[in-house]
Amino acid sequence: MGSFLEKIAKRIARAKGGHSAVVDGLTMTGDTPNAIVINPDIQMRTEAAEYSRHHVLFWGRANPPHAGHEKAYNKVKEVARKVGGTSSMVLTRTHDNKKNPLTPEQKEKHAKRAFPDVNTSVADESHPTILHQLSKLHERGITDLHLVAGSDRHDEYTKLIKKYNGVKGAHGYYNFKSLSLHSAGERDPDAEGTEGMSASKMRNSAQRGDFKAFKEGSPSTMKPDHVKEAYNDVRANMSGPSATAKKIMKRAK
Repeated sequence: MGSFLEKIAKRIARAKGGHSAVVDGLTMTGDTPNAIVINPDIQMRTEAAEYSRHHVLFWGRANPPHAGHEKAYNKVKEVARKVGGTSSMVLTRTHDNKKNPLTPEQKEKHAKRAFPDVNTSVADESHPTILHQLSKLHERGITDLHLVAGSDRHDEYTKLIKKYNGVKGAHGYYNFKSLSLHSAGERDPDAEGTEGMSASKMRNSAQRGDFKAFKEGSPSTMKPDHVKEAYNDVRANMSGPSATAKKIMKRAK
């Protein structure tokens, strides 16, 4: 009996020293400790509730990219670092000679050069709108969405995105746990007008042959030769078909 009590006393002493009632995988009395089994269904539901994947998105025209879009680019990177999420800048496919002179291919080329640290692309034809893009993100497993936009677009985007959250439609389906809007500045980078730097000012500079003004309004992240190339593309596309080309097209009709 004395031997047995001495063993228990030793185990108690060792347990106190290690702050545990289990020593060498055994309890103080030498038995195997009971195992605690968590209900698998409860465990999976708990893990699902705690699972989150954040994504930061900027959606816009950027035709052409300019300093206002650079602010959005910096905000996208800042928010992505803060929430530990992925990020992207997705641009519309809109193209015309007046307000959207760069073709989708040209715009993607120049935007990738202007925003090198963020996954930048032009929306594909099967996902042409912001709602299509959100459905695409939902399919990828994104649970929490962060949208970067000019402060004057916050109410518009919030209303639109919340309206279709959890609702199936022609755009597909998305259902985010949370939606956060982050300001890229006091106004939409793609807004038309004279206040601040805008794509319309950049296009006007290119159209009148003012490369200096175009360069001053371009993102600081673009190399000089890339700025020049963007300038030439905007000028060429805004001028429209040449007189000779117009005659050829007219004859073809």
